[in-house]
Amino acid sequence: MLKIQHRNQIQSGFDQIKIVSDMSLKWDSRFKSNILNLNPKIHEKEIIVSPCADEHWISTDLFKFRIYAEQNNLHVIGICSKNQIPFFSLFCDDVVLVKSDQHWYDEDYSSNGVYHHFKNKTDIEHGSIRGDFKKILDEDVIAKFCYRKICILESSYDKFVSLNLPSDLIVVEFKESSVFPIQDVKNFTLKTVGLDRQFQKDLLKKTHHEDYMSIQILASTTLNWQYLCCGGSGNLMSVIPMKLLSLQDQTIDDSVENIVRSFAEIRYGNRKIPIINRYFVESSGLKGFFKEKEKEIQAASEYLSANKVPYNIFKETCFTN
Repeated sequence: MLKIQHRNQIQSGFDQIKIVSDMSLKWDSRFKSNILNLNPKIHEKEIIVSPCADEHWISTDLFKFRIYAEQNNLHVIGICSKNQIPFFSLFCDDVVLVKSDQHWYDEDYSSNGVYHHFKNKTDIEHGSIRGDFKKILDEDVIAKFCYRKICILESSYDKFVSLNLPSDLIVVEFKESSVFPIQDVKNFTLKTVGLDRQFQKDLLKKTHHEDYMSIQILASTTLNWQYLCCGGSGNLMSVIPMKLLSLQDQTIDDSVENIVRSFAEIRYGNRKIPIINRYFVESSGLKGFFKEKEKEIQAASEYLSANKVPYNIFKETCFTN
């Protein structure tokens, strides 16, 4: 059993995992769905968002959005699935839960998101507002979000504890269309799991879709699961507190790379982790890339294992707005 600390024992410079009771979920007549109030409502002006409903295209710009919302006195309401609560808790004040019926790892589909039809949503991924918050300085993001505070439901935490999962794994999160990276990792001497997605499918059988992201975060934080990512998975895992060995996607820009590397420098003392590449996942430019980097990946894995980021797990009551 992991040790859960009292709130007044929490120190700065630690990742913080807030465990909240499932009883904190309350029916909201306005949205006709359950809602989780994460922060007290101090601003009347609201913005309703739901990024990553289709794919993870926004990455560390979500941190810039959160800073922008605070600067503009916006109360952020996120629309998401139960699985996404930890992710959305990083940039939302409230989360409205909608059902998700997805079949991850069954085909070339990696989204953790969910489609919905709520009105008055603001598109912060593709809309003009992104140009506004994109102006937020990388340095402001690095200072505020290097160590993260996320919310996990108590039922998800209890499920994680009950699974008795192994430690020290390198998990591969590649799309099936990532032909060249998959071929490279097949020829690794370094031991990995998940290349054929069977590891992920087996884990999903033991748990529920709604607990999956929480279990990934807890396993990476407390059991030293490290991730090789190619595609949208890296955009997600560069935001939530996960141990990344590689980050590969064509949407990575200079800001994302600077923030991710600066996080690593502060968190681990090594700016070179993760290995970053900006090729499209199906690009021939990736041919042989991961095989060429295998020794570097192994060294990065050993470094992360030896330089673990402190974390605190604590229980806290959510607010009622």
